[in-house]
Amino acid sequence: MRGNFTLKSDATYRMPVHFIGYPFDNSNRVVYSDVMAMSVMQRSSGEALAQYVPSDFELLDENIHWTYMNCRGVDFLSHGEYRIFMAGVQVRFKSENDDLVGEYPLVIWEDNAHPILGGREEDGMPKVFASITPDRHFNEHWFAACSLYDETMARYDFHDEREASPDEVAEMEKAACLNCFGMRYFPNADRAGAAYSDIVLYPQEMHPKRVWFGSGSVTTVPVEPWYRIPNMAGIVGALSALPCHGFFGAFRSECWVRLCVADSRKLR
Repeated sequence: MRGNFTLKSDATYRMPVHFIGYPFDNSNRVVYSDVMAMSVMQRSSGEALAQYVPSDFELLDENIHWTYMNCRGVDFLSHGEYRIFMAGVQVRFKSENDDLVGEYPLVIWEDNAHPILGGREEDGMPKVFASITPDRHFNEHWFAACSLYDETMARYDFHDEREASPDEVAEMEKAACLNCFGMRYFPNADRAGAAYSDIVLYPQEMHPKRVWFGSGSVTTVPVEPWYRIPNMAGIVGALSALPCHGFFGAFRSECWVRLCVADSRKLR
């Protein structure tokens, strides 16, 4: 007997597609109501970073933006939670129709498969799985770590120095909207070359409630030999090899986040 499943043109699908399709919602805005985020900039090298940035973009500075997020109240997880550990760079995308500035993530580690698959397949976010600790702190020292197969790949450290004033929080709120850029890539069935590849705009918002300024750093840990973390050693090794000339601009925030899923669009 021949199968009778067919794709519906007015639905959107995720693997495995044959079980269920979802009506496309062009008003979809995903909300994370309770997020603890840490952010710090690492001074690096433009020449070194450029090798990991698609030629569609102009690299705007020589810094790596490290972000840790403990996401709670995630509406599409029935107000559950997951964690994010990511590195990105500031870029500009310019074409005949667009002139956009935003962040191009180099890697996004997450500890839940559901947001990984949606953000990667649909929006080109470079998401991969890792174990990520909830944030912990001892007095003013906040810390978290990212690992795979019990091998630590990166550590995040932040030290509170002072809480931001209401005026400072209001100023940060003005920069709540962020353009994120992704590169979707699907290999050919024989794995040689791309069956499909494009650049995607994925708008997001981060709205601060309380903010603390301080000092922070991220330590990446190359794992040797490579087979201790197969399929991840190349990522960690590349990040560890990037020049580090210090850290600046560190802050920690209690915030809420909105992912403007329905505003995602193909740029090329």
